[in-house]
Amino acid sequence: MSDRYTVAQQFMLAIEAELKVMGLWSERRPSERALSSLQPFCVDTLAFEQWLQFVFIERMLLLIEQRGMLPSSFGLAPMSEQSFSPRGVDSHDLTRLLERLDEALSC
Repeated sequence: MSDRYTVAQQFMLAIEAELKVMGLWSERRPSERALSSLQPFCVDTLAFEQWLQFVFIERMLLLIEQRGMLPSSFGLAPMSEQSFSPRGVDSHDLTRLLERLDEALSC
């Protein structure tokens, strides 16, 4: 059976792949100012997909590498729906991945 770190890493790779399929993966990193927002999900400076890529995935991969304490609950699926639905972006697969991540790592 896979440990939580392996499971989390697989989800990070799957989320990255889905963002690429959706055409929302960026090769250009936001400014440090944008990344240092104190608002939840950096809503005042980043699009949700940017937050996923440059904050969430990066921090999770660092925790995985360092074998740090992984969160046991994320609750990112509602934010995904709220962010993409008004933009007309089909985020069903990404939202489902985020739900499954929550289920897989819940303690």
